[in-house]
Amino acid sequence: MVSKRVIDGLEARKMGYILGMRMRNVKEVREDVLFWPGRYRKVTENLQVKEVRIEDRRYIVCHNPEQAAKDAADREAILEALEEKLKEGSKALVGNRGFRRYLSAEKGTMRIDQEKVVSEARYDGKWVLHTNTRLAACKVARQYKRLLS
Repeated sequence: MVSKRVIDGLEARKMGYILGMRMRNVKEVREDVLFWPGRYRKVTENLQVKEVRIEDRRYIVCHNPEQAAKDAADREAILEALEEKLKEGSKALVGNRGFRRYLSAEKGTMRIDQEKVVSEARYDGKWVLHTNTRLAACKVARQYKRLLS
């Protein structure tokens, strides 16, 4: 689990690290890193990177355009299914995590919240890495991807 305590421990031991961040759960990533201005640099056909520094913390925002298209299509399919379920008046939707992230309760009814839909789209095809290495951003992303192979 990535936490401040874990990161502090790694840094106290002078260990290099590349950590995958939970984009929705870490406030700094969700509110600052993902909105940081700057252009992505192409690493490969399906990988672009952007470096973000906040104080002494270094983040690498990675973007896969193919995955972004898939994420957008998946969301659209979920929203279509959700529209159909809402027509049925199903209150069981609240228990479905895939649906719940797009819903708002209003006067005892459920509706699709377009602000939530737009907010979710900013995660399409992205992942964020936190590192203390001196590796170039493209190398950080490649090293992390090797861990997943």
